[in-house]
Amino acid sequence: MAVSHLRHAPASDAGQISEERSVGPHDLNRVAGARLGAAIVAWILGSAAIGGLTLLVARATAPAWASSTNEIATVIVAEVYAILIIALVAVWGGATNASRVLRARLVRARAFALAFGLFAVAIIVGNLAYALAGAGDALVKTYLLIGTDGGRLGVIGPVTTVLSL
Repeated sequence: MAVSHLRHAPASDAGQISEERSVGPHDLNRVAGARLGAAIVAWILGSAAIGGLTLLVARATAPAWASSTNEIATVIVAEVYAILIIALVAVWGGATNASRVLRARLVRARAFALAFGLFAVAIIVGNLAYALAGAGDALVKTYLLIGTDGGRLGVIGPVTTVLSL
């Protein structure tokens, strides 16, 4: 059995190494520990800064809204996710480099719609099976428990609803 497809391509005449060569210590397509560590530190510091700023500004400008832990926490969590993306892009020197190194790929809308549709069908079929088995009340109670984050969120406000979607 030939294993020629597993061998690395030799260097070219110009001294350049082809893209098929193994990953070396200075390869730009490699996730280096130092860069990943820098991204994590930037994410933590950026999250603390933006979360604290959001809390201060919300308490100063809209104290009634800021007193709702559910609403303010939802906004801060959304900011933390955004800061993660910003930190990764910044550490790898731009969106193009970050998507290459982190292997992020866009998914075609049709594939996303198909996956979402199949997931929705599976949920509907499962719900119908529960209802036909006489467990509809338990299913409703379960959804209410999930929708209120285990009962922790007594009331879901508009900001929480929008950011959850």
